[in-house]
Amino acid sequence: MPIIRDKGGRPKLNPHRLLDYLIEKQWGKNDGDVAKLIGLSSGTVSKVRNGKTPTPEFILAVYDATDLTIEQIREMLK
Repeated sequence: MPIIRDKGGRPKLNPHRLLDYLIEKQWGKNDGDVAKLIGLSSGTVSKVRNGKTPTPEFILAVYDATDLTIEQIREMLK
């Protein structure tokens, strides 16, 4: 499967898989619950869900709040 890249040549990330995983694992019923779990605003999670590249702050928040490794988080963002 080819890597999709943005205009700057960076790999384009797909956060749906990660957010859906967090919801599926009963860490919430929706993105707002996930935001509370990871300690970020629902607006931040919404922006990520709708295409904004996840920031290091977002990735570290998921890491700190869950049992996922950074490698697992990165893999789910592909």
